[in-house]
Amino acid sequence: MPTARYGLAVAVVDNKIYVIGGDSGGYGGKLKTVNEQFSIGFSLIQPPTYQETIIFYDNFESYNVGRLPTPTWEFWYNNIGSIVDTTYVSPTKSLRLRGSYGWSTEAIRRFSSTSRYIGYEIYGKVETLKGPWSLKVSFIKKTSPTTDDMIADVTFFVENGQPVIKASNIVLQSYVANKWYKIKVVYDRDEGVYYVWIDNVLKASVTMNYAKPYEIEGLALCSEWAEINCYFDDVKVFEGKQIPQWYILHVQSSPITGIQISYSGDYYGTGITNFGIGPKNSPFTVTLTAPLAHRDYIFNHWELDGINMGKSNPSQLKLVM
Repeated sequence: MPTARYGLAVAVVDNKIYVIGGDSGGYGGKLKTVNEQFSIGFSLIQPPTYQETIIFYDNFESYNVGRLPTPTWEFWYNNIGSIVDTTYVSPTKSLRLRGSYGWSTEAIRRFSSTSRYIGYEIYGKVETLKGPWSLKVSFIKKTSPTTDDMIADVTFFVENGQPVIKASNIVLQSYVANKWYKIKVVYDRDEGVYYVWIDNVLKASVTMNYAKPYEIEGLALCSEWAEINCYFDDVKVFEGKQIPQWYILHVQSSPITGIQISYSGDYYGTGITNFGIGPKNSPFTVTLTAPLAHRDYIFNHWELDGINMGKSNPSQLKLVM
């Protein structure tokens, strides 16, 4: 049984799309083999790349110790808390909040944004381990005088006797008392997904079906029903403008190299395998044309994402990332 002159594989590494192709055929126009192929693959890297613009940043240095940081921050429900200088991340102050059972203390800072991507970054810690839940951070929208929607939340729980940090119902990791944790969230309002980092490590992407993502009113720092002191510092809210992903289409032939492939569309030229086309932001279209003859072999067909494209030559590929 005949074998292909050279085969093909595909991989995506660091936003580069590697395509390994082959040409073969028969001497004098006679088909010598039919399992030659070209192939292409692509992948969107998650989480999305975006350009960050800070909406506000607060390290609580501008407020008096022992007082609430009003009117910059609003207090819904309880208002137990104060600025302290006994614990902090930087430089010398932080915000202490304390809820009571059945009635949380929520410090709200209002903001508005029409961006698809919004996010927050805070440092938080709890003084003791007590449940059911204590420290919480989220975006927020008030729904009545006594209720609100918490969106893209991260919460410190004590669940079955174990202290865990959760995003929605997903357990991210354990936690201990009197340790500062850096919490970062990026919320993609169009896709209904938020991404969570703890101490600069991406922990989860969480799907949520919130019906009014563009009606968020502010950021909430909360001490919930555990009735313990929760501390917050270096609070940042930002919005993100998506940066187009840039890709290189890398055409390879193996084990034989040095095959001339011509291409047209968003880019024009020829390349000798192995070579790259790009970088180009998505989407883009390129037509690849293999040589009709190489040594005693004739190009037969392309394969795209595992689907036989037939005996056409050239083959048009549209990459949408």
